[in-house]
Amino acid sequence: MDYYRYGVNENPYQPKAIGIGDTSRFDPVHPMDGSTLESSLSSAIAEGGGARYVITGTSGSGRTAVASYIVSLYDSLWSRTSQRSGRVAHYARQHDGNVNGRQVARDVLKGLAGEVKRLDANLLEGPFKRLRDEVRELPADYSVQDLQSIAQDFSIEVHSLSASFTCVVENVPNLEVFRAVQDLLTKSKGLLVCTLVAEQREAILGMLKNQDIGEEIMLANLADDGTWLLTKGRWNRSSAAPPIPFDPDGLKNAFHDNPRTVGKLLETLAFMINSKLANYSGQGIHPTDAALRFDERQIRELIKLYDQVIK
Repeated sequence: MDYYRYGVNENPYQPKAIGIGDTSRFDPVHPMDGSTLESSLSSAIAEGGGARYVITGTSGSGRTAVASYIVSLYDSLWSRTSQRSGRVAHYARQHDGNVNGRQVARDVLKGLAGEVKRLDANLLEGPFKRLRDEVRELPADYSVQDLQSIAQDFSIEVHSLSASFTCVVENVPNLEVFRAVQDLLTKSKGLLVCTLVAEQREAILGMLKNQDIGEEIMLANLADDGTWLLTKGRWNRSSAAPPIPFDPDGLKNAFHDNPRTVGKLLETLAFMINSKLANYSGQGIHPTDAALRFDERQIRELIKLYDQVIK
């Protein structure tokens, strides 16, 4: 594709993961207050307690991106507050088919400890080895509460060595696993983020009290302003030639009638850019050549084509 006609080497709407500690690449399009989130995490760090978040949403709604943003923000705030950059361990677990809460909790604890030990030799020789030995000595009928006690002691020792940790458990499959993971770290310092598929939210969280859930962030299709912010943000961040080639009102109107999640919007926009360049026979560049722009009619036509061909 001749992306250079827009001043870039690749499609501006290709998804890109957020690196830990990099909050500048997150798109502020989700229904959450960034200042409130930052205040909540700062308080947890300052008070030496734990922070707990649950993110629910349909496929493509940005659960993983929001989880990564929260982790990145925690990392940045920890470094800023403690002046100890690089002293936060990050562990993430994808659902692997295991629906046994006790087994998942044990896997999470061991995985988290494995990341903590990488920070430095003191954490390897101290809290990691003690945790490993305590887990080995567990009786065959150990409970999640036994693991909770080990996790609590582990987190206290990690923090005493000026370190912390974040833990993301993606696509929690059922209530048993959710409760086990929450119980595992409920008395521990650090950050825990769980993500749930929206269709399973009621089955997993429906009977729980708010204090048993933590802070919940619910993701859905983008509103009109969110659609424009994401479109504009990705274009500007890619250093593509200004202005954005999409008519602002036309884009808002078209996607208002065809709403989509963050992931689906990016896929649709990437499809539009590729379709425009594939069918472009001129020699111009954006913004001087009007043929490289998108008016509302073209946006609607390409949405329809995307939904027919790709969706």
